[in-house]
Amino acid sequence: MSGYSIGFIVKAIDGGIRAHLKILADHQRNGTPVHRPKDWEGRKKRRRNIQNWFQPGDAGSKIFTSVVFVPATPGSRLQKLLQKKEEENNQGRSHRIRIVEKSGVTVRNVLARNYPWEVSYCQQDDCFQCSTCPTPKYSCRKPGIGYKITCLKCASTGTIAVYEGESSKNAYARGKKHLQELRGAVKTNAMVIHNIAHHDSPSENHFEMKVVKIIPKPLERQIDESIRIQNSDANIILNSGSEWRGDRVPRASFQTSRAQR
Repeated sequence: MSGYSIGFIVKAIDGGIRAHLKILADHQRNGTPVHRPKDWEGRKKRRRNIQNWFQPGDAGSKIFTSVVFVPATPGSRLQKLLQKKEEENNQGRSHRIRIVEKSGVTVRNVLARNYPWEVSYCQQDDCFQCSTCPTPKYSCRKPGIGYKITCLKCASTGTIAVYEGESSKNAYARGKKHLQELRGAVKTNAMVIHNIAHHDSPSENHFEMKVVKIIPKPLERQIDESIRIQNSDANIILNSGSEWRGDRVPRASFQTSRAQR
């Protein structure tokens, strides 16, 4: 009905049967599943790379059984220095460590913009960043963020009050949660605690949220947040902790007394 000749149909069916028999033979011989997902070859390659990411090999008379990666430096100074120290301290060991330099930052990475379009407002009232920040640097829909919340009421008097945060979510979802806690006067929320300590109404919204970085990896986000807190020049830090094993940041806290209960 499709217009193919009998000879072509026979060849197509014969090729399909041969391919299926080959799959069955692989299943009996190697345990390869018959019904494989589309990314089966990719999964095999990833597993193989994980298991065999480094193979010991000979380099002249040197046998390297392990590897250490180091950051790129001008003229590979760090890599050469560490390799020299490894050679000096091998003490006749048969197993050696190869020092490998990571690739540096390319000019393309510095100059190119993966997202060349301008950041646009989502125009939703419950978006903390878009409703308060006049010049957002990143879209409110990009996940894996490092962000900053600034008290505008304190800023009007010359005092800098800042909350440094991070989240795996995007700015819209994280900011919406902050606004819900602020409107509900949740006493564990940093903005509510700041309002109680320094302003009149605990649920008054005079804050600005702004994404300062996009960091996909969770550990790097936590470390970045800790560094931003420790290096902050703010007069008032709204965070209660500096994250990632950092020192606790002193701040006021409030509890309901038994009489009020």
